[in-house]
Amino acid sequence: MAVALARTGKHEEGSRGLSLFLVPMRFPFVEGFASTGNKEPSPNGIYIHRLKNKLGTKIVPTAELSLNKVEAYQIGSLNNGVKSISPVLNITRMHSASGSVSGLGRCLAIARAYSTVRAINGGRTLLKDVPLHTYTLAKVGLLYRGLMVFLYATIHLLGKDEVGTASLDEKLRLRLSTPVIKGFAADKAVTGMEECMAALGGQGYMEENIIPR
Repeated sequence: MAVALARTGKHEEGSRGLSLFLVPMRFPFVEGFASTGNKEPSPNGIYIHRLKNKLGTKIVPTAELSLNKVEAYQIGSLNNGVKSISPVLNITRMHSASGSVSGLGRCLAIARAYSTVRAINGGRTLLKDVPLHTYTLAKVGLLYRGLMVFLYATIHLLGKDEVGTASLDEKLRLRLSTPVIKGFAADKAVTGMEECMAALGGQGYMEENIIPR
């Protein structure tokens, strides 16, 4: 199943004219209930034109769909769909930010470990003893700690909001913080990951290494 926003109010109302619906992707055949004699599941009027060939997150498919006489069920009150779906958006934003920050932490751990075994200058000096190298890792480490604080401060606000103990000020900060941490973490974490990749030299660009993935 899926959830979808659909316009139930006037066009000029913008997002205030949207309602939230539960959309079954298909209906199973039930004897005496199905509208057709076909015993295969009905696709509920949803036609998939194609999966988009997009850059990056191919494991999260994006499709082009046509919806024709789709049967759906209203969730929540009429013309209040954005408010109804916002808790789900908050969770997905936190999930995205957590993935960005934890990915950066993993890459930093690999780069730090590598610096303790990779020797240069004819095997006389480890990378961890090279000031310029440690300065680079320290910059990434500072970024990682800052993102971690930002992330968990937002998660703390989300928890208070979900159990009904958040103040009005905390609710407003949560509304601001969730999209910001998602975008900021993704943008800055990728830059930090590239630094960690470069810190491994040529090994950092090998596909069998976890960092390129």
